[in-house]
Amino acid sequence: MKIALAQIAPKLSPDNQDIHESIVREVEQVADVVVFPELSLNGNMLKDAVWEDAFLLGELTFFEALSEKIDIVVGAITKEEHKLYNSLLYYSRGQLLNLHHKKELVQDQKQVFSSGDVVKTFMTPYGKAMTITGDDLWSGEILDAVSRAKPAFLYVMTNAFVTGFDERGVVSEERYRKLLATAAMLAGCEVIFVNRVGFEDGRGYWGGSQVVDAGGRVRKSARLFEKEVLLISVDPHLSYIRKYLYHK
Repeated sequence: MKIALAQIAPKLSPDNQDIHESIVREVEQVADVVVFPELSLNGNMLKDAVWEDAFLLGELTFFEALSEKIDIVVGAITKEEHKLYNSLLYYSRGQLLNLHHKKELVQDQKQVFSSGDVVKTFMTPYGKAMTITGDDLWSGEILDAVSRAKPAFLYVMTNAFVTGFDERGVVSEERYRKLLATAAMLAGCEVIFVNRVGFEDGRGYWGGSQVVDAGGRVRKSARLFEKEVLLISVDPHLSYIRKYLYHK
């Protein structure tokens, strides 16, 4: 199983679907899953997240057709029952397998989005999976749910920006590295982390997308601050064995 981590710089644009399609077409012959950051279809300019920029689920069926050859995980603002959600959508073999509504909203998002109330696993062609945002993972309640669910693959998609620097580098990157390792070891799973890059609304996003194994080790990491599509091989059977070993 090969996973493509699409570390891009999202922004609100009529070309967004074309950008996603271009990346999917680029990797669909060499990867089994491609993962984009949180809000990859909208960007993070939340003051512009008005109704006309949100998607009805029926407007995203484009990804159903696009997922015939490769699983696709995207982030978008969805419009459901008169509410806006910060959503993660997992498409596979022509259908939407899972829809996650971000549960842990940061302050500026609370003014725009409704909070989700369910964090659940779902089956993919490659094993049991779970999708959450980076902010979700900082919740002790959700981290506990991940640990109990024991997915084979935990997809963490985020918009993590630079909050400062110290002698080790980007402060928020170091904190995320520890959090991802903790989640991987508690759940005994592979953690696929995809962060965005670029500048938007006065914030700089550091990237550093990576895959962390069940022992908390970073298997491969994308560059900081640069656009990149990172390919990494993951063996679902080996992931299962690692999960078994690390829980003995």
